[in-house]
Amino acid sequence: MPSPGAELIVLDHPGKLSTQQSALLAAVLHQGRPVLYVTAEPVDATNLKMLAQAAGADLKLPVEFVPPPEGMTRQDLFLLPIRQTNVPPFSVFGESLAAAMGPLRFGGGLASHPTAGGVDDEVLAEYNDHSASLLTTRCGAGALAILNVDLNESNLITSSVFPMMLEELVDQLAGRHRSRDAIGCGEVANFDIRAEAGASTGLKVFGPAGAVESDGIIADDANSIIWHWNAAGPPGVYSVKRETATVFALATAAPAQASDLTPLDLTLLKNRLAGDRSVSILSTSEETSRRDNLWAWVLVVCTVCLLMELAALRIFKT
Repeated sequence: MPSPGAELIVLDHPGKLSTQQSALLAAVLHQGRPVLYVTAEPVDATNLKMLAQAAGADLKLPVEFVPPPEGMTRQDLFLLPIRQTNVPPFSVFGESLAAAMGPLRFGGGLASHPTAGGVDDEVLAEYNDHSASLLTTRCGAGALAILNVDLNESNLITSSVFPMMLEELVDQLAGRHRSRDAIGCGEVANFDIRAEAGASTGLKVFGPAGAVESDGIIADDANSIIWHWNAAGPPGVYSVKRETATVFALATAAPAQASDLTPLDLTLLKNRLAGDRSVSILSTSEETSRRDNLWAWVLVVCTVCLLMELAALRIFKT
């Protein structure tokens, strides 16, 4: 049984799960625990079906995993170009993503095919045989990630990109893409507040403007009370209270990336963003100076014209 304080449950070569184990796994997912399942063997396809049955309507996988056809060996697989480059765990690599993923080779795992009504965007990566490599999906208040590979038959685990990918994936599952002191506005957040809150009776959520609506405090069993947010609220301090006593509190803030007001390098605008167009850069001070110089020349021309008119009047004495 998973520990009540576990932040992440990882299954790799778990063998055949029992009905009770599948039901327990579905329960902890529903309560808000993240789960990472590494599907390496044919029996994992059966385990996922049992998990989906235990979770019911809360779990809708975008693909169905099945054992590879008899006699087929899954070896030397590689990733197709990543479509969602701006989402974890691939966003951490930025423009070097293709170079980082190119040398990786994978083996083992399961074949897959899309399910009716599945969400395509939940499949984050595919192999060259078009089977799913990595997917993430929601289940109740929790999140499930499936990494479809036998790590013992892949060079991923010995690659320098693996720790970065794993850290980003775990942070995404646990809703921890935030700073140490505050969570990012709009991010998914799950907190087990049993230790601080005690019983769930009478708990209310308060935000910067007083009582607020949230995605609820979920108490599914005697071991946990989950405060779940689909999207964290605007910047401020939020607290869970029983009457006037605060039992749990946290702060939200704009993500650091969204708050970065550092100006772009001018060479970036000229060389990379302009394309074939000609771009010139003029600072505000230079524009003001140019306007001031223009007025000065206008005044000089007017003065010269006035002097020429006076000279003409004197010459012709009119």
